[in-house]
Parts: sequence; structure tokens; C-alpha cells
Amino acid sequence: MRFPEWDGYADAVLRHVRFFPDRQKIREELGGHLEDAFEALTDGGMEEKEAAGRAVLEMGDSERLGRELNAAHNPAAGWIWLASKWLLIALLAISLFNGTLFYIPMAVFRSLAVGYSDSEELGEPAAVIEVGQSVELGNRTVTLDELRIYGDGTVEARYRTLYSLFSRAQKWSWYPTYLRDDRGRVYDSLSAMRNSNWLVAYSQYRTAQGEGIGPEVRRLYLGSTTTGQGLEFAVDIGDWRGEA
Repeated sequence: MRFPEWDGYADAVLRHVRFFPDRQKIREELGGHLEDAFEALTDGGMEEKEAAGRAVLEMGDSERLGRELNAAHNPAAGWIWLASKWLLIALLAISLFNGTLFYIPMAVFRSLAVGYSDSEELGEPAAVIEVGQSVELGNRTVTLDELRIYGDGTVEARYRTLYSLFSRAQKWSWYPTYLRDDRGRVYDSLSAMRNSNWLVAYSQYRTAQGEGIGPEVRRLYLGSTTTGQGLEFAVDIGDWRGEA
């Protein structure tokens, strides 16, 4: 139950409370005290209208109470507490997002700044096939940027993995587990190297006997059969020897 004099009394008290985020809570507490006093008076036989006014009188002078509440709800301490609260919420949010608010801009910056490292052991490639194929894999986007084929037939795949902005999943880079050609021959991975944090990587392939692809190969298939990583890229490489 509410009465106009109760609202007027609460307004008069709250004019002295400078930390406004606490005003609603104080208003509710004042209302609770007035309700308790009102019920005690009416239980004693007093009429409701008279009891409503008497409850206000029993609360005391509004200015004095307002100053006391202002001291208890110190503005400086209140703002420090409020700022700390929002800082904690922000830190928890960043923790829940597993750092993804910073992951993408940092990863993109590092990929642009670092890019792919050239292989010093293999020298200059005989052919560079620009691919640029992208595949959605769950909450990731996997892109095969290019294939490099060296003089001995070694194939180097350059690929990258990017997560969605608000992904909370652990960041695992996609990696291919096989390379095969249009003749059915399978090549083993010699290495898997990452140049930036879970973004750009490359793998190199030869057969188990140490042989690269032959000049007759015109199409390559790069993919993974690992659980949660399964996808395959098909790339036409043409007469790669002729591109040398």
C-alpha cells in the first residue's frame, strides 16, 4: 500500500543523497519501514489515513535522515565501487569470450605483418598456384591461400584458420592430414609450421619414398580426416612444369 505523503517524504529524503545509483534502493527501504510502521499502527486500531501520516512522523526529519543516508552512501566510495563492478564484469566477459575480442584484430595484424615464411632449403618454387578457396568449418573459416611446387616435386600448402568474433571455443588451427594427386598417389606431410598465432601455417609433402609429384599431375586434393577437422580442397594445377 502506498500513500502520497510517503512518496513526498521519500523525495524530500533523497534530495540530500548525491550518489544517485543508490536512490532507488533507498526509496524501497524507506517504503519498507513506512509499511512496517503503518501495519503496527493499524493493528493497534488506528485509522489508515491517520496511520499513514503518523508513520511518516515516526521516521523523523527528512533533512536529517537524508544527510545521514548521504554520509552512509558516500558518493566517492560509491563511484569507486560502481567502477570496480563494471571493470569486473568487463574482465569476466573477456574471460568468457576466451580472449576473442582481442584475438581477431591481433591475429589479422600479425598475419599481415608476418605472413608466410619462404623455405630456404627448397629455394625458389617452380610454380605458385594461387588458390584462395575458403570453407566454413563449424565456427571457423579455413582458407587455402596457395600451393607452391618446387623443382623436386615437393608441394607446399599455405593455409590459414580464422574464428568468428564471439567464439568461446578453444583456438585450434585446421591442419591437413593428407595430400593426394589425380593418379591416386598419397603424399606424406614433412612439416607443419605456424608463422602466426593460430592463423597462418604451411605444410610440405612428398611420398613415403621421398618423391614429389610428377610432371603429369594436373590436380591435387588437400584435406583432413581428423574428427572435427574433416574437409577437402581440390585444386587444378595445370601444367605446373610449364610454369617454371
